[in-house]
Amino acid sequence: MNTSSPIAIVTGGSRGLGRSTVLSLAKRGVHSIFTYHSNRAEAEKVATLAHEAGVTAVALQLDT
Repeated sequence: MNTSSPIAIVTGGSRGLGRSTVLSLAKRGVHSIFTYHSNRAEAEKVATLAHEAGVTAVALQLDT
């Protein structure tokens, strides 16, 4: 990961608007740290899709 690349923090990134935000940012080359509440499989899917777009996305299980 390039340290000069932008990084976004997104709450609720495993579904809905948060998921769309993480994936849209990934297409623009923005790395993400995003939270999810309970659906780890969906969060991992989002992280994989971001990785396929060429960026890093880290999913953290948090109740925000």
